[in-house]
Amino acid sequence: MARLTHERRHRQILDTAIKVFAESGFRGTTTKQLAKAAGVSEATIFLHFPSKDALYEEILEELLQSQRPLTGALEEADGAPLSEVAENFGRAFMEQHRAGSDLLRLALFSALERHPLGRRIAAQHFGGPVMSLVRLIERAQGRGEVRADLDPGAAARSLDSVLIHQVLVRELLAEDHISATDMQRYIDIWLRGIAPRKDEEE
Repeated sequence: MARLTHERRHRQILDTAIKVFAESGFRGTTTKQLAKAAGVSEATIFLHFPSKDALYEEILEELLQSQRPLTGALEEADGAPLSEVAENFGRAFMEQHRAGSDLLRLALFSALERHPLGRRIAAQHFGGPVMSLVRLIERAQGRGEVRADLDPGAAARSLDSVLIHQVLVRELLAEDHISATDMQRYIDIWLRGIAPRKDEEE
């Protein structure tokens, strides 16, 4: 069997560690467990990473980068009708979490274990896209698509909260992730709730 290159071995260890850390957290995982899961020796782990902390931090940095597609979907919708913005956000959100629950579990573990990067992870994982959504709601408000008395921050958090709640419940109950039909229902309800009142349309 051909030996893996340094880069491929590094990637293999990272991918394995993501799954192990997502299952047991940083504190509940040992380098011995990581080595066994990856099919390598502990010495090989330390050849690629100076410590368990360094390995975990590289994984968390990847987690931070993984949020870009969700924020990017919102940025691409800049200037579009709010219904399209919400649909793009919901679709990107669903695709991100359908890809796997490991990143969600890592975000939760890092925050609960008070890891130095945990606060940053939680802020970007759960709050980064919301800030982009707030800006787009404000612009839609200026175009008259949203109630004049609406708090854009509260509106953005309300949509994000519904989607996150559904993902968390499904993760805790080991159910399938949120369906496209469910997603559209939640978005429709949200859009109706923030639409201008009749007296504002006149």
